Amino acid sequence: MTGMPKVAVIGAGVLGLTALKNLLEEGFDATAFDKNDYVGGLWRFTEDGDTTSATENTQWNSCSQMSCYTDFPFPPGTPDFPTLAQIQSYLEGYCKAFSLGPHIKLRHTVKHVTRQDDMWSLEYVDMMGAQHEERFDKVIMAVGQTGKRVLPLGISGLENFKGRVLHGQSFKRAADFKDKNVLVLGSSNIAMDCAVDLCGHAKKIYLSHRHGGVIIPRYYEGAPAEFSISLRMQALGRVVGNIAPSRWAMMFNRKCLAISNDSFGSLPRDWRFNILPEGQMCNPIINDKIIDMLRKGQVSVVQTMRSVLKSGEIELVSEEVLSDVDTIILCTGYKYDYSLLPGYASPIRDSNRQWEACPASSGRPLPKLYQGIFSLDYPDSLAFLGVSGYPSSQMPLNDLIAMAIAQIWKGAYDLPSRAEMESEVDSRHRWLIEMATRDGPSILPGRVKVGPWMQWLHKAAGTGVNDNLGYGWRGWLFWLKCRSFCQSLMNGINSPHLWRLFEGRRRKWAGAKEALIRVNEDAKSRPRSTPLPVK
Repeated sequence: MTGMPKVAVIGAGVLGLTALKNLLEEGFDATAFDKNDYVGGLWRFTEDGDTTSATENTQWNSCSQMSCYTDFPFPPGTPDFPTLAQIQSYLEGYCKAFSLGPHIKLRHTVKHVTRQDDMWSLEYVDMMGAQHEERFDKVIMAVGQTGKRVLPLGISGLENFKGRVLHGQSFKRAADFKDKNVLVLGSSNIAMDCAVDLCGHAKKIYLSHRHGGVIIPRYYEGAPAEFSISLRMQALGRVVGNIAPSRWAMMFNRKCLAISNDSFGSLPRDWRFNILPEGQMCNPIINDKIIDMLRKGQVSVVQTMRSVLKSGEIELVSEEVLSDVDTIILCTGYKYDYSLLPGYASPIRDSNRQWEACPASSGRPLPKLYQGIFSLDYPDSLAFLGVSGYPSSQMPLNDLIAMAIAQIWKGAYDLPSRAEMESEVDSRHRWLIEMATRDGPSILPGRVKVGPWMQWLHKAAGTGVNDNLGYGWRGWLFWLKCRSFCQSLMNGINSPHLWRLFEGRRRKWAGAKEALIRVNEDAKSRPRSTPLPVK
């Protein structure tokens, strides 16, 4: 590694591990730092109410076949939707397979990152409490998407509530709320999981939300619901999305709604679910049990909170008053934590007043990052994972982003000029603000236009996907030489192993073709069942 840049990766969760792995295989002298004594971040249960973690009975919402790292499938026998213990074991196996352990400093808490003499200085505390300062050429921030809690805006008098108020981050065990009357605020996956977990423990459960999403089950017609959108359909969607983004959003939303209606039947309008957002792709809520619990009255849908009265009662926007609630759980999400960086290096140092004035911004800052990844001030040495993306599994997506970062920083792919990067940021911000002004669900500041963004990532990473599955000469050559395999790819599921299949700048995985054949044969072998019965 002599002569290669020294890189610090801050975080050893799902994002930091793949960043470290991709940097090491390209020859960088990379080290990851994490405050925990384990890898995997939130995918390991902890009792600490100030640390985000999945609950002990968490089951993944995305299937293992489409949510693994690009060159590391889940072990044979893993269920379609792994448990928390299986995810943690998988991440530990990833570290062992690629010898990441010697390059990870656990129980090392980074306190500050500053710029000194054209290098980055990390101040951190080790497991013994000793303070250190170490210089690095480059830094990847991989602290995750759950750095800071987002609290609800526009709810007055919360201090009047006489019971317990907690953020979803502090929800660890449903048994802690035995015989309580609980109001769960939000309509995210976390909110639904929280409401489901509380059944059988809490006396009464209210689900309070402003804009519900489309609810779909994990399985649809005998297979993971994700299998119903083939690679060909996604490729078509990206073409349509480039030309008419609203049109593709409508097509995607209708597909999700069809899956929901086939699985659960039509839902009462006063539940306010399955309402499609105008002009943008929905972020489906994945839950198998919540609809049945709503129909049985085990969970009650109410309007969103307006205020807490001086009496301690909860007033809803419908003017209904709830007088029996003794616990409020705020499942209102998170925002990225940039606090390790000084103001001159922070991508949120310049506030965007237009964005902040939009109710759908929900108090989340709008970062100025090229492609949602690279610092505009230090693009050759400061990058961020977990800031930007779209509704998708974080493992393969950030694996691809890390490939792109590694290729750019090793000089194999050039970034554009500062003016061009600023133009990309300004254009994306205008698009986000336009969406956020509409009445609808929260707009995450890292949202991207999926088609062009993914094309750029594949080009920067050098995966060969754009060329070999496109309509240029290389695409036609691949089709002529491997017609049967090509057809199975396009009509099959969008497995992330595809991103390691072709020759390119990033490292190819020799097992990619075999893994793709295996996963598509498994998908074809699934018995196609009838929709779930509606009770």
